[in-house]
Amino acid sequence: MFKNYKNLGKGAAVRKGVLSACGELVYFTDADLSTPIEEMFKFVDIIKKEGYDIVIGSRGLKESKILVHQPFYRETMGKIFNKIVKILLMNDFNDTQCGAKMFKNEVAKKVFSLSTINNFAFDVEILYIAKKLGYKIKEMPVVWKNFKGSKVKLLTDSIKMLLSLFKIKFNKYKWT
Repeated sequence: MFKNYKNLGKGAAVRKGVLSACGELVYFTDADLSTPIEEMFKFVDIIKKEGYDIVIGSRGLKESKILVHQPFYRETMGKIFNKIVKILLMNDFNDTQCGAKMFKNEVAKKVFSLSTINNFAFDVEILYIAKKLGYKIKEMPVVWKNFKGSKVKLLTDSIKMLLSLFKIKFNKYKWT
């Protein structure tokens, strides 16, 4: 178990855990289990049977099952954020912010060792890095339900995330 003595953000916490992971596959999901843990087994099958390096959960696919929706304003802001991601960085994914993601361990180590974003936009950065490195990524529908008590602060976190997209776009990554 790891302890952060200062809150540096979700991205920093996930990075610390991923870089310390020792299994063949690395899976992380939101602490509230908005994506049920059983979805993880579908991710394993896709990586092992279909040869993907990364599998990401998505609420944005028509096959996804949203059991409890977020409030309208949160869903709308999420859709706007995703459109901005598509315009500025990459048009490949319908939902970068779903918390459920699985990586082959060696892929996770490479991607997260290059990541720098500590806030909630870290998901966009890791997918951007993975794409630039040529990793094979599959976005798959998941079962998902909203839980009250989100730690996302609508105004301040949204501004930080937007600014982070520009940081990602103009960052000089070391791709070797």
